[in-house]
Amino acid sequence: MSAILMQRSTLLVLSGMLMISASIISLILGKLLLDAYNSSLVTAYYIYYSSLYGGILNLIAFPLELISGAVLIKQKFVRLAVILVIAILVIGLASPIVLYIEGYLWETGVLFGSPMIVFSTIALALALLGQRKYNQRTTKSVDTLFNAS
Repeated sequence: MSAILMQRSTLLVLSGMLMISASIISLILGKLLLDAYNSSLVTAYYIYYSSLYGGILNLIAFPLELISGAVLIKQKFVRLAVILVIAILVIGLASPIVLYIEGYLWETGVLFGSPMIVFSTIALALALLGQRKYNQRTTKSVDTLFNAS
């Protein structure tokens, strides 16, 4: 039983660490994209609105990723953290759609949203595995596996 509890807490902490690292990446990427938009305003050759949209989406995802990571590490309100991770995944998947609707390449949106998509997908899988409740039959069969030798 203790091996299962340790594994659940390890998965939740690992998921939280992934989300905090994703928040740092989103903050840096959002800042870089907004700087690219500002520099396109100065040059006045072509205004890169795709950088503006990508920067805004990454900066919106930053606090959500940070909160979900902290909640997952704390291992309290795990369902709230899972909902936040799903929201981050939706934001990451919305990035190519928004840019395609605005007339830009959807591949650019995939590039801007890929850290959110990759990190939140892995963190969601780990959080759901860590949150999973084990019934008595599963616990007994796992205990017999570990105590068999």
